[in-house]
Amino acid sequence: MKRVSIEQALQWAYRDQMVHVALPEGVPVEASRTYALPKLASLDFGLDPVDSSPRSGFAAAPDAHIIHRAVMALDPVERRRSQEEIEMRYARGLFDCELRQENNNASWNAVRPDASEVVHVRNLVFSSAFHRRRPDPILEPIYLFERGRRVFTDNTRRWGYHMLRSVGDDMVEVIVARAHYSLWRAALIRLRERIIEQLRAHRLTEELPFGLENEGT
Repeated sequence: MKRVSIEQALQWAYRDQMVHVALPEGVPVEASRTYALPKLASLDFGLDPVDSSPRSGFAAAPDAHIIHRAVMALDPVERRRSQEEIEMRYARGLFDCELRQENNNASWNAVRPDASEVVHVRNLVFSSAFHRRRPDPILEPIYLFERGRRVFTDNTRRWGYHMLRSVGDDMVEVIVARAHYSLWRAALIRLRERIIEQLRAHRLTEELPFGLENEGT
């Protein structure tokens, strides 16, 4: 049995075996998949690797189907936004409304962001495996701002202020990126537990992606 990490097993199933576009399980592996693979491997499949995937006339190995079923069984996760993220999003909404009112002389109302978002973790898992690229938690963000357009607060256009424009990492995007990374890592842990005894030709090692400091694992 080949020893691989859960991350390597996922990459093998989706990048090498292309299980999400293979023939249904039970079809024997045929030589025809060898010439179909290079063409298919260059494509960028969408976020729904199940319903919208074309069947391409080649078969995948049994272990790949086991992995694929486990990934498809991952339920969406409701991520609770921190108060900091909610307030930053709301502040941006208020600021955008003020600019629209100034430019269009129209009335705009900012809406307070939802307290949570639904994350389809199976899409995170699939995309990471297919592209052989982990979600980026932006461990060392760089926050830089520069002076942007001038906003006048009087009719004489003598008094006003300069807006700040972000030219570095976005604070909200950093929060979301780290949250999605943690959800992706947690999904890999669950997948490993589900399939470790089911795989026939592979043995999963204990190797896992690094955890963030606030995860506790």
